[in-house]
Amino acid sequence: MAVKVHCTPTTTCSRLVLLTLEHCKVPYEIVMVDLSVGAHMEPSYKKLHPFGKVPLLEDDGFYLYESRAICKYIVKKYGSGTNLMPADDDFKSYALFEQACSVEQSYYIPHTSAIAFQKVYRFFDPELGPTDEAALIKSVASLEEALTVYEATLSKQAYLAGDQLTLADLFHLPAGVFTKKVGFSGSFDKFPHVAKWFTGLENLESWKKLIASQS
Repeated sequence: MAVKVHCTPTTTCSRLVLLTLEHCKVPYEIVMVDLSVGAHMEPSYKKLHPFGKVPLLEDDGFYLYESRAICKYIVKKYGSGTNLMPADDDFKSYALFEQACSVEQSYYIPHTSAIAFQKVYRFFDPELGPTDEAALIKSVASLEEALTVYEATLSKQAYLAGDQLTLADLFHLPAGVFTKKVGFSGSFDKFPHVAKWFTGLENLESWKKLIASQS
């Protein structure tokens, strides 16, 4: 039975789960959740995801929400040989992996999300008012401050947790691509090692296959 992903496929968190499935070569089925009509707030959906968000994983009667938890579950169950997560008993490598995952959630996603809010969500929802340019500038500056640290890390190793591609790297891809698409490629390109790392992520076959399937 194929894994099912209840989602709106083009959202960044949904793409993160779909990317992980593609990378692990796991067959999956998309169950569309139309955010535009409030399908995520229907009682039947909120029984499975009480916060009313996407994505939601369904695997043979098991349901799981929160995209990064879903990705780790996929790799643990289906991703043997991908090396996207270090072995549990490789304590130092696993600690560095979790450190990189925490960095993404603490110092990267808050700023890419804030940029998306100002450049996209405000544009499509007039009730939110026009873009707050001062807040946007602050968010871009905060992202670039974080990427300064990434640049130092990536000047010494190929990926964020060491010299092996891991989920910690993949976690950056959907939101980063979105941030670049709305006009902030320069925030990545100004850091040579960051730019090389991110271009490598964009050229992964799993990512290209996912994007081609959504075009």
